[in-house]
Amino acid sequence: MIVLGKEQLPWASVPRITTRVHAQDTLGTLRTTLWEQRIEPGGFIPIHYHDTEEVITVLEGAITLKDGDSQRTLHAPTTLIIPAQELHGIEVFGEEVVHLVAAFPTATPRIFDVNGKPRPLPQHDFETKRDKLSGDAAPHE
Repeated sequence: MIVLGKEQLPWASVPRITTRVHAQDTLGTLRTTLWEQRIEPGGFIPIHYHDTEEVITVLEGAITLKDGDSQRTLHAPTTLIIPAQELHGIEVFGEEVVHLVAAFPTATPRIFDVNGKPRPLPQHDFETKRDKLSGDAAPHE
């Protein structure tokens, strides 16, 4: 058994989002990743996909969920079950901080942009521009 205390679970902030990693390969898991995230008003998670399922639970706040060409507003509490290879992105809706958790059935989740190019994990993603899904982008296979 591994017990991780506050010292092993620091927050990592980049311009768009703050992430605390609760479980992943570097913390000793073999098949699970768990992220806790806070997104300030104006913040966002760019449109992307994973090669594995993702479960996101929005605990506080409201988001605009973008999936391909559509978008919808969702208010906490809400859970999203996102299949592998499905495009999705999140923007904060309103002026309230969004607090969420994201879980993956792998200790090493991978993130890809709309063209299949690898993206950094959120705690290492310093990109500040909004990635938009353009009509001419070749989505993943």
